[in-house]
Amino acid sequence: MDANFWIFDWLEDMSIETEADLRIALGKPDLLEGLRAKARANEPTCRAPILAKGIRVMAGRAIDLSGELDCWEWSCRIR
Repeated sequence: MDANFWIFDWLEDMSIETEADLRIALGKPDLLEGLRAKARANEPTCRAPILAKGIRVMAGRAIDLSGELDCWEWSCRIR
């Protein structure tokens, strides 16, 4: 297990394979709290530290379960 890829370990542990699976998992408070706990535990491996409390939203398709992300160029991915 590489700490830099902890989110993928969480997805695998929760048997999340599709966007629908993810939506169901994120709707369960206990699973969502488990995800938050893993994120806090892996803060030292983050590029940017978690400075404030509250709900965080990350824009983008870095974890794209839809199969719509076909461009691997940095200019495409950064959007």
